[in-house]
Amino acid sequence: MKTLAESTYQVTMTPRGEITKVDLPESLLEQVRDAPGGEMMGGLTSEAGFKNLMSQSTLLLPEQIELAIGHEWTNRSTIENSAMGGKQTVKTTYRYEGTQQVDGQSLEVFTMKMAFDFGSGKMPDGASIQILRQQSTGKMLFNRSAGRLESSATELMLQIEIEKDGQKIGQTIKQTVELQRIEEEMTNR
Repeated sequence: MKTLAESTYQVTMTPRGEITKVDLPESLLEQVRDAPGGEMMGGLTSEAGFKNLMSQSTLLLPEQIELAIGHEWTNRSTIENSAMGGKQTVKTTYRYEGTQQVDGQSLEVFTMKMAFDFGSGKMPDGASIQILRQQSTGKMLFNRSAGRLESSATELMLQIEIEKDGQKIGQTIKQTVELQRIEEEMTNR
């Protein structure tokens, strides 16, 4: 994760926030594939997988131009990860909450919730994976006049159970992701 956070790559998106392309250095993909447990990363070892991952942590604005408080919309993304049971689907539900003043700026507030589905849940070695409980929350602040996301904070909890040959292993995954736009002067490179 440190390598990913410190790497430079380019992301192309539509005005709605839909990611259409991710350009990653091959060396970064190799590091992810070669890292301990890299085989568990499945589709994340490709540009398409990273595109899908990044799509889950960005704000996809609705097609409707005028937002009303309480308006909700959803987005689905799917990633192929045979190590974790095949297709994994994430359904993200966004909700417009109105505006909030932050440092003298009026920012649009969106909340979000994610729901994960591991498809068949059958892993290549015959084990099965099942989601027992899941919970997520998120808040995003969008600067409408600048046309950009200023910050986002998401929390996720997944309680899963893996079973093979009558043996069950439970695991709880807790993840917190905070993104903050930082003003940086561009230099000629």
